[in-house]
Formats: sequence, C-alpha cells, structure tokens
Amino acid sequence: MEQENAISKKIFGGGDIHSLVSRKDFTEADVAAVIVEPLLKNLGFSYENIERNKTLKLRAGRKLHTMRPDYLMKVGNAYAWTLETKSPNQNILEKNNIEQAYSYAAHIDVQSNYFTLCNGLEFVCYRTTETNTPKLYFKMSELDKHWNELRTILSINSFQAGKTFAYETRVTAGGGGAVRKN
Repeated sequence: MEQENAISKKIFGGGDIHSLVSRKDFTEADVAAVIVEPLLKNLGFSYENIERNKTLKLRAGRKLHTMRPDYLMKVGNAYAWTLETKSPNQNILEKNNIEQAYSYAAHIDVQSNYFTLCNGLEFVCYRTTETNTPKLYFKMSELDKHWNELRTILSINSFQAGKTFAYETRVTAGGGGAVRKN
C-alpha cells in the first residue's frame, strides 16, 4: 500500500486529497492550485511550457467571442494539450463541459492533440480527433494506478519537438505512394 500511493504522496504531499477536494468551500481556483499545478509539474511542464488563461478570439457571424482556456501546454512552438479545470461539484463528463474544452483544443490558434478536464475528483483526457470516447479517465484517488498511462500520453517527454519529416512521392509498379524520409 505504501508504494501504491507513492506518486500521490510525491505530487500532493500525502494527506487525504478526496476529503480536501470534497469540502464545500473548495473552488475551481483551489483545484487549479492544489491539484492541477502540482500534476503539471510532475508531468514535466514548467512556467515556460504553460500558458494560463490565454485570450482566444472566435468569430461567429458578426459576433466576436472571447474564450480563455485555463491551461495550454506548449512543447516547442506548438500546443500539445489543453486542460480545463472545474470545481468539484461540476461533472467533467457533461456534454457542455466536454464541448467547452474541445473548443479550446480545436481553436485555429491552438490545434492541440489532446484536451483534458479535471475537477479535483476526476480526470479525463480526449484526443481532439476522437471526442466520443475518452482516451483516459480515472478518479484522482486512483492516480497511482493510472500514473504510467497518464505520463505516457501527456508528459512533456511524450511530445516530440523540433523533429521534421520530409515526404517524397514515388510511383511504383503497383501504383503511387508517399515514402517517409528521416
């Protein structure tokens, strides 16, 4: 049991996170400060890799809408994923919350691979191209059990920065195709 809680203890310093997050006065800002920011740090992100509350503009007809995603994680010059925090009484699997988080990830100025939501009690991750089924979902009380998968998908080291690929077209006897050159 001691080793099973090693990640949670390292990230959150021990204690009963569920009891803390379940308090009625625990807000979205508390989720960000107590849960999300230590989590991001342990996934390898630092101040330089995180944009908070970036203003995004979206024109719909004649109206210009302003959006502010809570967290945008950058790797190189690209956004790898977004994270939307919610208060613990919010259902992160509710359609409106998922659509809100998706709209940030899919925005023309962001175009990230993943979008996530966390309410301090639960964490969910979606691929931006596959919004019907989560890539990863777990209760924060089960973080230790899901840490390796979370790290594999969302750690800063999971995203390649600065690598480029060139493609050339070759015509073969059976037809054409693209071949990747490194």
